[in-house]
Amino acid sequence: MGEERAVAMAALAEQDRLEGKLDSARERADAALALFEARENPRGITEMKLLLTSIAIHRRDIDSASKLLADLGADLGNVEQRAMWHVRSAQTLLLKGDRAGARDHAGQAITLANESHTAQVKVEAELELAMASPRQEGLDLLAQAEADLAGFASVPLQIRLYSVSQALNRDSCANDHQLGQAILAKLPGFVGALAFHEAASDCNHLESAQRQRAGQQAGEALQRLIDGAAESDRTFLVAYQKLKTTTP
Repeated sequence: MGEERAVAMAALAEQDRLEGKLDSARERADAALALFEARENPRGITEMKLLLTSIAIHRRDIDSASKLLADLGADLGNVEQRAMWHVRSAQTLLLKGDRAGARDHAGQAITLANESHTAQVKVEAELELAMASPRQEGLDLLAQAEADLAGFASVPLQIRLYSVSQALNRDSCANDHQLGQAILAKLPGFVGALAFHEAASDCNHLESAQRQRAGQQAGEALQRLIDGAAESDRTFLVAYQKLKTTTP
């Protein structure tokens, strides 16, 4: 029964994360972690720490994400989890502006994902590698990720793909913008909305009014994340909000 509770709590935590309910996601991930620790389940413990890392990344809390990753270490027993550790490391380093480090981790994640035959982790790693790479190399990686993603359905990865595509294809991104908008119209609170709308606001292929609207939507998405975070967890998101509103 304890194992079932832990798995159910973990699933709810992941759902909350995807919906941008970061406070509830962290509380449920912490609860699931405690249950897995009580049962001495190493796989469950690692899964929850990786989930908590993802939540910290969404909060722009680089220090907490880095600490969680350091505590876990790269030498995990499960190959798929090692791949995901490198994906989260790449995402954290991208937030720091360390594109070279992010490329290294994303590349290792792809190798491990191929070894463990985990298509979803591979696509996520390919998208992070594309985001961290020079434009032409990034476009080639993006095409590979899109081809790999065609083999299964994943709304989070589809939105991430459109976000990366807009960031790399600033002069020809209208189609991906339209496709992403159609999905987000049904899922306005989705945690990936912020990155999507931020990329759209810099997309030269969109009309001025569309870029302005994308900027407004990015602000609304960021505010939803702030509203969904506990008071103690809002610091990094609020700081990011101030940076975005004061940077031309």
